[in-house]
Amino acid sequence: MKPLEINEVRELYEEYSRLQNQVKPPAPDPAIWPPAGWAIHPQDPSLVYQVKTADALKEELFGSAEKDLWLKESRQRIAQIEKILIGYFYPEPKEEGTQREIKDGFVTMLKTGLIRVVDSEAVEQILEECDGQADSAINWEAKLKLKEYRALDDAVKVLFDNCLEEKPAKPIFEIASID
Repeated sequence: MKPLEINEVRELYEEYSRLQNQVKPPAPDPAIWPPAGWAIHPQDPSLVYQVKTADALKEELFGSAEKDLWLKESRQRIAQIEKILIGYFYPEPKEEGTQREIKDGFVTMLKTGLIRVVDSEAVEQILEECDGQADSAINWEAKLKLKEYRALDDAVKVLFDNCLEEKPAKPIFEIASID
């Protein structure tokens, strides 16, 4: 992948923000609530309602093929942009969260990880070979206790890794104002 220029990063961020707002619109501003065309329910003020035609209601409830296709394409493009921006800001991401301050009072945040699944069949044999040192790193529902796992000696961890299956977790990428 070729290195990105800062103007390319800005363009990708603007497209990313626009798509995120279209796919997941921001919460309404309480100062202009309820929005135009909506009304507060007279018996329960926590409810609002909107009068719609039957066709409009059917479209909203069941969607359309075009809307579904647009949402799918938008989500795919968001994932592509996230991958590019993660590669730009974090060429070698760490397993835990990382922050980088960028220009104009903004910061990027990336949380990555690995999903570790315990191989139930192998765990008993491995625990015996670890002489009880790794017993605290496992729940008997075969769920890994990450804190205890990370505290194991390197030699025991190498042995214990034989009963784990690791796969990358979906990274969480955010760009936020420092304020």
